[in-house]
Amino acid sequence: MLHTNNTDNIIVDKKQFHIDIIKDASIKKTISVKGSGEIFYLAICTNGSCDVTIETEDENAQSHVFAICPSKDKQACSISITSKLMHSHTHSEMFLLSLAGDHAQINIDGGVYIGPGIEKPAGHLTEKNIILGKNTKVDSLPFLDVHSNDVQASHGASIDKLSENDLFYMRAKWLTRQESWYLMVQWYIDHILTHFNEETELHDIAELKTTILDYILS
Repeated sequence: MLHTNNTDNIIVDKKQFHIDIIKDASIKKTISVKGSGEIFYLAICTNGSCDVTIETEDENAQSHVFAICPSKDKQACSISITSKLMHSHTHSEMFLLSLAGDHAQINIDGGVYIGPGIEKPAGHLTEKNIILGKNTKVDSLPFLDVHSNDVQASHGASIDKLSENDLFYMRAKWLTRQESWYLMVQWYIDHILTHFNEETELHDIAELKTTILDYILS
């Protein structure tokens, strides 16, 4: 079942999908994944803040965490998401995406915490920041906090512009520069939204994607 804009703390004990759309607002919440529960969580934040902690508390609990943070025209976007692995054989994947238009103000802090005395947890974090405009401010600060030995863990962040070589190739296919940008940014958004097709009507996914693209590329 898909849950949207639930500002309360959440307990997950089966496979669930949650999407928070934060605009001109702030949220703070904790998601507890128990038993063999599995959470797919997405935060989309424009001109607001999101502070989320996801705790995988029992063996085989899993979390798949995503964020999309478009910003322009000095509209600030702040996302802080921490995944806490508290039991053996838990698993967490995080992919946080920012899209920085003209005068963007973005702060993305993702983190993976692995508790003491547990075996074979896996926590992986990627922060991807795409610069689309001028005079942008992007702070991207991933962290790992590991207190056990037998673990799989990784984290990384990148801040990039769209590839001029890719843009040149696409324009050679008779696409305008704007159309080329649109398709390239759409690829990153699709990489996230495809995880929610199972529980979301396809026209809703298409509308959500179009809203993000039109906002950041207009």
